[in-house]
Amino acid sequence: MTPDELKTAGTKLFGRKHWKLELAQALDIDVATVHRMCHKERIPGHYEVAIVGLLNTHRARLEIEKQAKQLVRLTRRVRKKK
Repeated sequence: MTPDELKTAGTKLFGRKHWKLELAQALDIDVATVHRMCHKERIPGHYEVAIVGLLNTHRARLEIEKQAKQLVRLTRRVRKKK
């Protein structure tokens, strides 16, 4: 993972404002460590694995929320037809 990919992941997970602080809290590390990683050539492997895990969990949560909304819409349509 490159620093640019780290920044992209951080903003996808936590938004543009304070993403470094929130990422540090999610990884249980100091915010200075996240700041240093943004200036390294490559992100250390164990942090990369953790960040990819956070991204996968985030994507799964968004997909579940999307499916739940679709289910609610379907349920409302069925109720109206009765």
